[in-house]
Amino acid sequence: MGKDSKKVDSEVIDYSLQGSTACDRYIYISQTHCKQYKFEEALKYCEISYQIASKLGDKIKIADCCDHRGHINRMMGKYQLAMENYQQSFQLHQSVHEEDNVAITHCYNNIGSICCLQGRYHDALVNHEKALEIQSQALQDQSECSFDMAKTYRAIGLVYYHQGKNQDAILMHQQSSAIFSRLFGEENLYLASSYHNIGLINQLQGKLDDALSTQQKALNIDLSITGQRSLLVADSYHHIATTYQLQGKYEQAEIMIQKSLNIQQEILGHQSLDVAQSHHILADIYIHGGRYDEALALIDQSLNTYRVIIGETCYAVAQCYNSIGWLKYLQGHYDQAIELYQKCIQILDKMTDGPCIHNLQFYNNMALVYRSQGKYDEAFKILQQQLDDQLKFLDKNSIHVAAINNNIALIYQAQGQYSKALSTHRRSLKIKLKLLGNDNLLVAASYNNIGLIYYLQCKHMDALSIFRDCLKIRLKLLGEDSLDVADTYYNMALVYRIFAKYDEAMDKLQKALAIRQKRQTEGGIDLVVAIIYSAIALIHYLQDNYNQALEYYQKSMDIQDNRKIDINQLDVAGLYNNMGLVYYKQKQYDDALSMYQKSIDIYLQSLGSNNLHLASIYNNIGLIHSAKLQHDEALDQYQESLKVREQILDEDHLDIAQCYYNIGLSYYSLGRLNRAITILQKCLKIRQNRLGNCHQQLSESYHSLGLVYRSLGQYDEAIQSLEKGLNMQLKLKGKNDISLATFYNNLALVYRLQEDYHHCLTMHRQSLNIKLEKYNENHLDVADSYNNIGVVYLYQETYDLAISMFEKCLRIQLQLLEEINIEVATTYNNLATAYQLQNKYEIALLTYQKSLKIRLEVVGNNSAILLQSYNNIAYVYNQQGQYSQAVEMYQQALSIQIHHYGENNTNCAELYFNLASIYQVQKCYDDALSMYDKSIQIRLHCAAENDSALLDAYLNIISIYQIQHQYHQAVVAYQKYSKILSNLSRKNHADVIDCHDNIGWLCYRMGKYDDALLNYKLALEIRQSILSDGNHLEIAQSYNNIGLVYRLQGQYEDALTMHHQCLKIQLKLLDKDDTNLVQSYDNLGAIYELQNNHESAKTMYDKSVKLRNGRLDNCQTKTNAISKEKDSVLDFNTKLNLNISEPTTSPSITIDRPSPAHHKSFNKHRHTNKIINSKS
Repeated sequence: MGKDSKKVDSEVIDYSLQGSTACDRYIYISQTHCKQYKFEEALKYCEISYQIASKLGDKIKIADCCDHRGHINRMMGKYQLAMENYQQSFQLHQSVHEEDNVAITHCYNNIGSICCLQGRYHDALVNHEKALEIQSQALQDQSECSFDMAKTYRAIGLVYYHQGKNQDAILMHQQSSAIFSRLFGEENLYLASSYHNIGLINQLQGKLDDALSTQQKALNIDLSITGQRSLLVADSYHHIATTYQLQGKYEQAEIMIQKSLNIQQEILGHQSLDVAQSHHILADIYIHGGRYDEALALIDQSLNTYRVIIGETCYAVAQCYNSIGWLKYLQGHYDQAIELYQKCIQILDKMTDGPCIHNLQFYNNMALVYRSQGKYDEAFKILQQQLDDQLKFLDKNSIHVAAINNNIALIYQAQGQYSKALSTHRRSLKIKLKLLGNDNLLVAASYNNIGLIYYLQCKHMDALSIFRDCLKIRLKLLGEDSLDVADTYYNMALVYRIFAKYDEAMDKLQKALAIRQKRQTEGGIDLVVAIIYSAIALIHYLQDNYNQALEYYQKSMDIQDNRKIDINQLDVAGLYNNMGLVYYKQKQYDDALSMYQKSIDIYLQSLGSNNLHLASIYNNIGLIHSAKLQHDEALDQYQESLKVREQILDEDHLDIAQCYYNIGLSYYSLGRLNRAITILQKCLKIRQNRLGNCHQQLSESYHSLGLVYRSLGQYDEAIQSLEKGLNMQLKLKGKNDISLATFYNNLALVYRLQEDYHHCLTMHRQSLNIKLEKYNENHLDVADSYNNIGVVYLYQETYDLAISMFEKCLRIQLQLLEEINIEVATTYNNLATAYQLQNKYEIALLTYQKSLKIRLEVVGNNSAILLQSYNNIAYVYNQQGQYSQAVEMYQQALSIQIHHYGENNTNCAELYFNLASIYQVQKCYDDALSMYDKSIQIRLHCAAENDSALLDAYLNIISIYQIQHQYHQAVVAYQKYSKILSNLSRKNHADVIDCHDNIGWLCYRMGKYDDALLNYKLALEIRQSILSDGNHLEIAQSYNNIGLVYRLQGQYEDALTMHHQCLKIQLKLLDKDDTNLVQSYDNLGAIYELQNNHESAKTMYDKSVKLRNGRLDNCQTKTNAISKEKDSVLDFNTKLNLNISEPTTSPSITIDRPSPAHHKSFNKHRHTNKIINSKS
């Protein structure tokens, strides 16, 4: 009988039986053992029969033994051995019969059945059709052949069923049924069997009502022929139960399977294979109802029965392990699930001789577990191998290939490779549509999966459209109360939520919930109900109904707790994460962090450290630190999230972009603005590539870039970015959407920095109007708008209006928040600023201190948010002349700044500058110079060599050097100052002119006349380029300064030319008796005197004296004085020293320069600037 034949002890053979009778007897014994699944015994007696037939030389008997052994191997799942047995039988029949003998048809059908089990459907059809052809030809002579034809039609129908060719399959079964009806009447067991087969096809097509109808017909026939208590009736109940199960009608399914089980137990006892199978089906029903403990107990019963009757190596045992694996998967015990699926595969590997269709479900389930663990490479490898194996003996358009493609698409989806997922789902859908037509549940499932991809790609209109197609099919085939319909309602709710159509979303969720609760068995647990509760909670969360959100999350958590399983479950971890988000929105940050930590513990235990769930929680923890202004800690969390996602996702995945977005905002908050721009542009690039030209996330990116450009002082770029984001929001959400309020608010802040207060107020009022329409008066966002309008009034110096706005803001906050709250502290701070600007320093100081006290109580004594309070209090102390207290406050601020952000940032530079300003006022010049130098070095380190704030520092340093008469150091500082002005494109700016004048003056004082002359000439050139008509007093002053240097150099003619040029302009622009002419007359008179041109000197002095005294006799007095001392130039110059002007310095160089510089730097702290909704 081939390589699988076994040697049989001769004592086993009963030689009292003779010839063919003995052969038939042992085959019968073997068949009996086979029905009891005692395959080893069956094989033994089959071998005895084979040996007898061989001794007899009866080829037909030998062929019958080969066929029977093939049946046994087929039942054991050893398809290749069965194929060899059937082929051996075929060869024997060919040697005895003609090619068209009916006996040959059984061989073709047997071989065809194995081809079908191996998935070789084309070969199966070839063999069955050969059998049918012979049977059709024989029908003309032998009427009994019709029965064989009916069985062949049924076999062909089974092949079509597996191919998904449902209409062809039904046609074959109808042909079979017609023959059975003609042979045996309208009620016969063969016809009932055909009805069951048609019911299976209806199930595959999703025509579950039709399936029930045909199964009921089968049941009625079975009842009519066999009565209530027969195994055939039990089988009918079994088939009906599976249909109810597919409809999600678990209560009805349980009733049917219990009926089947009662009959089986009554006839077969409790330890039978049929009872074990019914226990297994009942366990599956319990699993769907969430009754896991009961399910596991039933599966264990089935498993023990199979082991006792069949042994460990059988398909039924593998199916038990498969169900236990599924149960472990649902409980989150992924490693245990993998072990069980591996057991299934090992069993089938022992039973089969290579890839087979039955292995497919086990590999698919294993891939599902790996996908849930985030082990996408392992999952993909399994499915791709299965696809390659199945294509060796399956048609590329088979339903099994469609299923594998579907599962591969789910892996792409989990990896965020949505384009690949979409194309693979479409490939699966194309096969299903070809095989099944549009009105089919498997097609609806593909529509559902494609809709989810569209949803994840943010193609929400496409998603909603295809979800509706899915819903239409499911409603048509399943009715309103189907669980699949409930799932579709849930998915549609996801899209409505994105569109902010919360009422529609809630309606769909309530429908889904009602269906689920209606279908839920008593005492059962439906985990999908928990998911729906979570979705309802999210809608409440988005509507700011935080208490209701927590209520529904808690309902979901209660369902999880009632599962009576370990707490380390992924769905529980998800709930903790979501509850953390609610606490975050409620600003209950400690509670939020507690929830996140519980979620992290579960994910780490279940999935390890490299999974996307952890990445999301790290991101959420980062948001809390951002909200608490702990930006370093936030940055660490965002970078940890990015690290995980980069290991799993493609580099252009949208979640990677989100990480860049939050990291960029952290750099922005830390003052590392150039780095922020770089990271945010990375985010923008990914979003543009993945989302097109108009999308919500693109709008967010433009918004955040606008904020950073604003902080860099690049206001035009800021407005451009913010307006791009605003225009997208207008297209996406309309003119009254609440998100627009944020854009208007931040555009207002840019206009404020440009000192365009009119546009600033317009933007803030638009923001306020949207908020009032959305929330009415009593809302925290409305309070924020009042705050920001108050800030603008501060800049407009309408302080009473500012105070009014801040008081409105404070009143709302105190109604909605406890007084010990960060937001309340901020408003007290801004109110104090208004008092400060009114010079009401006492009440300002008290209000600042109230703000500080709240902040200390909320965030402790070392939080970054205290920087603002210490800085502002320091400012008031400085204004009150309480310099020691001011220094103490600035030092507190500096200590916190360095602790949180290090020393190398612009905020630290500002604090050093402010400390230096106070030291300068206190005349502690060395300390002041040291602080100014630190401030400058930090700004240069931060790549801010062209920062305009450096100008203030250098000017104040210069003023100190002038006081100390360190003119050389003053000149060096001026040269650095001049370089910055040049880099800032201020070559013709008044500050540049002042710079050259002042350097010239310092060089004049040091006796460096050539350098003085050079700088005075540069100042003159710039003035002449700006003042093109040449007649301006500032040009006159430049001529005067140059003339004085020429005089000291002894270049009297050049000096005279300069002073005459100066006088000429003055005479054009000033009244003739203006005393400002005195200086020019005196300077000219002095030069003429030095040239011994006393007549001209006298003329100049006469005019000077006349202007000074208004009397002509003073001119004579002056003339006598000059004539007496004309021989002594030195004495002459000494006596006239007060009348000979020195070069004038720019008005910007004043002894009280530190004070305005201090004011300017303090304003840069933006102590009244509260940016709303700029968080990630």
